[in-house]
Amino acid sequence: MKFLHVHIQRDNGWLVAQGLEEPGVITQGRTLDEVDRNVREVVQLMFDEPDVQLELLVPPRTVEGTASKRQRSRKKRAESAA
Repeated sequence: MKFLHVHIQRDNGWLVAQGLEEPGVITQGRTLDEVDRNVREVVQLMFDEPDVQLELLVPPRTVEGTASKRQRSRKKRAESAA
């Protein structure tokens, strides 16, 4: 099993993730769940390691406002219909 600390930062509405022990492990996603899946996929492809334990290092307020346009649009339509 591989263990990896992953630093998360926000960039233009995306969450960008980079492994601290393995700086070549870098990916992005719109949500933390998507970032988690993408990091696991990168580790699988780079190291042929299907079992990885991640610790996501997320600075405060990093994930605020990262909902996709589709999610915001749905919420707006639901509020308008009410």
